[in-house]
Amino acid sequence: MIGFYLDDWYLIWFKHTFGVLDYIKYFRSDRPLMGYFFIVANFILGGSEKPLVWQLFGLFAHWISVIALWQMLNTVWPDAKRQNTWVAMLASVFPGFTQHWGAVISSFFYICMAGFYFSITMMLKAIRTPGRFCWYYGASIIVMAYAVPASEFFAGLELIRVLILWFESQTYYIALGERIRKTLRYWTPYATIYAAFLIWRVFFFQSTNHPLRLDSVLSGNIVQIISRNVAKVYQAIIDGTLNAWTNPFNLSNYPQSGIVLCVILTLVVLVFGLLVIWQKKTYTQAEKPSLPQLNIWRKQALILALFSMIVAIIPFTSANLTIGYLFPNDRFLLAYLMGSCLFLVWVVEAVGHNEIKSILLVSIFVSISLGYQIANANHYKNLWSIQKRFFWQIYWRMPALKENTTLITYQLPDNEYWSGNALSAQLNWTYSQYVQDRKINFLFLLLNSGQDEILSSLHINQPIQYDFRTYSFSGNTNQLIYIYYTTDGCMRVFDSIVTPPSIVMDALTIPNLEKGAKLTDLSLILSDETKKGTPPTHILGDEPEHDWCYYFEKAELARQNKDYTKVVTLFNEINQKGLSSNNGSEYYPFIDALARMGNWEEASNETLKRLSPSSHALKRGLCYLWQKLASDFPNEKIPAQVISKINCPKINH
Repeated sequence: MIGFYLDDWYLIWFKHTFGVLDYIKYFRSDRPLMGYFFIVANFILGGSEKPLVWQLFGLFAHWISVIALWQMLNTVWPDAKRQNTWVAMLASVFPGFTQHWGAVISSFFYICMAGFYFSITMMLKAIRTPGRFCWYYGASIIVMAYAVPASEFFAGLELIRVLILWFESQTYYIALGERIRKTLRYWTPYATIYAAFLIWRVFFFQSTNHPLRLDSVLSGNIVQIISRNVAKVYQAIIDGTLNAWTNPFNLSNYPQSGIVLCVILTLVVLVFGLLVIWQKKTYTQAEKPSLPQLNIWRKQALILALFSMIVAIIPFTSANLTIGYLFPNDRFLLAYLMGSCLFLVWVVEAVGHNEIKSILLVSIFVSISLGYQIANANHYKNLWSIQKRFFWQIYWRMPALKENTTLITYQLPDNEYWSGNALSAQLNWTYSQYVQDRKINFLFLLLNSGQDEILSSLHINQPIQYDFRTYSFSGNTNQLIYIYYTTDGCMRVFDSIVTPPSIVMDALTIPNLEKGAKLTDLSLILSDETKKGTPPTHILGDEPEHDWCYYFEKAELARQNKDYTKVVTLFNEINQKGLSSNNGSEYYPFIDALARMGNWEEASNETLKRLSPSSHALKRGLCYLWQKLASDFPNEKIPAQVISKINCPKINH
């Protein structure tokens, strides 16, 4: 199953907490028209908060955008249905965009993109159907007036409309002056709306997330400005075409072995074969355009593809955003989808020269790109599994939290796929029963991101103030918990006394790790059943089977509360179930509790069993633990014996 990621989390949590109509306020400072889409989408989906429902909606939105593109191309070039179908096939698996699985947010952009294509289709139908001109033309203008300003992604692409109108006027065999007048007459309403949007966006509205950076675009002398922006356009086109379509052939993007690789290979071969058979079977001489028609398509398709990829960069370069073919910057390549696919089909036509070569080339690109997208989907599925494990471990370790607590960490596995806002949404969904005066009760800071600016310094009694759109958080470094998580171990809470980082990590390479650990206040973690949090199981799924990490987190919680009897009970359950860990430091709470409950021999045996010459942190941790036991139990002989056996240096407590 694939779940929620990044923006999706706080978009769904926001609706859950403040209500769907509050989306209007939520997007007011960023994309003011965007909130209306989510109001309608939630109405259509019955207000569902289930990831599966939104994933299916995202696939539907993707499908609609491809159909809208195909319909537009068939309207522009009705005699090139074969080439138009190829473009649509490639668009359905376009490898330049990999963020479909952030389904909540991507569905909006797909629908806006579909609206843009639909607007052009209706415009051409209006010109060609005088009897229904007003209906088609009015619908086209209304859809454009929402889709382009709402998303902003396709603000540059809007300029291709005038080019398509110019192509259309060419079919009437009229004089050049009349062609220009005819083109401008039909374009004027769109140009007026477009100009009004640009004036508003440049002079009257500053987006909080994507403010315009025209100073950086226009800095330097005229030669520098031109050369710098030409280089950006060139690189964006290379990323949108060459890099986007060759990246799926990079074997490092796929699993090296296993059932997923077998599934991908099987589907790639199967789809390739079916596409070849289908195209050969359905391709008839009647569908084949005449040479003059084909030449018109070849000329216009190349011009439209290149022009669209040149103007597509406008909204991104004006906000100083970097376009790329890899996550996370591949989200901007949605604006390059049409131009990239159209250009590839033009290249295939140019080098194919005959039916079978073109069919084979298109089928190869479609099937390989499909395999790449399946591998990408598997990556997201694995990310969802990591997310769920991480959050359940947080909940097991911290069944309840004091309000106004901040959790911080430096980074997480696949760090670019997490955000502090998404994690904050999960925290508040679990631990907050309500939000009063739009002040959330919990904040998660991911320091290896833009959020490092929120926490100016890792010192005691420093205020933490965070304002996000329509809600805020007010906290203090005196109410902070530092956590650490990797996929090869359980989630850890680092502090300066019970679990300092030096007894878990061999090398302290994370910036300010020890400073952050010293700020951890374990008393913020509560065991009070009356305040116990409630995870959103309709999103995360039911609580997973209790594995090693469940017992470890519960042991850490009990150890924090000095409930050593419970820790020993948990250890006995682990042994009964045959659970174990390859991470020796995860045995610290059990060894400590066994000793404190008088099971000195067993604690000693567990220590010697876990000791590893390859881990300096483990030796430091075991020494740290046993020297503390020696201090707390001065009359007991075994601590000194263990300290001697593992050759511990003196440690001051």
